[in-house]
Amino acid sequence: MTYGPPPGHRPPPGPPPQGPPPGYRPAQGPPPGYRPAQGQPGYPPPPQAPVTGRPPQPGPQQPTARPSEPSGVFAHDELIAPRSGKVGETLEGAGSFGLQAGWRVLSIEYPADDVFTDAGLSIPDGYASAIVGALFTNKGTEPIECVPSRGLCLIDSQDDVHLAAPATVGSHPGFRDGQVLPEETIAGHSFYLIPKDRGVRGVQWRDGSDKLTWLR
Repeated sequence: MTYGPPPGHRPPPGPPPQGPPPGYRPAQGPPPGYRPAQGQPGYPPPPQAPVTGRPPQPGPQQPTARPSEPSGVFAHDELIAPRSGKVGETLEGAGSFGLQAGWRVLSIEYPADDVFTDAGLSIPDGYASAIVGALFTNKGTEPIECVPSRGLCLIDSQDDVHLAAPATVGSHPGFRDGQVLPEETIAGHSFYLIPKDRGVRGVQWRDGSDKLTWLR
């Protein structure tokens, strides 16, 4: 005799389907417009840590030419020691880090306001301009990286010593940047602003403890 399921019987459900349901479409990658972080393809970039502290503030713009503060007043003997000469003469001295320098001050133009204004530079009220032309020679046996013109100062009639003012004057080029070979000579100009009620007494080069002085 053959037996079958009783009337109204429903078989138990089978195993669940193994594939995606009808209408399902798998994701194909990041949404349009998303750019993953470098080194982590397909993943969103990690959250950035909050920035603490004050944001950087822009520094004040420096004028093209401005006067420097006098570096001090010196007694006559201290000012011209240990070696001095007249404008046009060559003097040699030793500077920092074994520098052996030969300097020749060729000219002192004072006042030189017309040169400044022709170059489009303004001169602060109460000041007058001066320009020093000079030659530098590397007297050492090794190249140096640049002309040590920062130490070339102007001496006014009250024996105040003034550093060079930052300026660019096409008709009077400054000392070039770059290496200076042994016995190579470089020409250039330095620019100064001093109180207009004073005169110019001379020029002095200072590097380390050494001084070279040229008097007018």
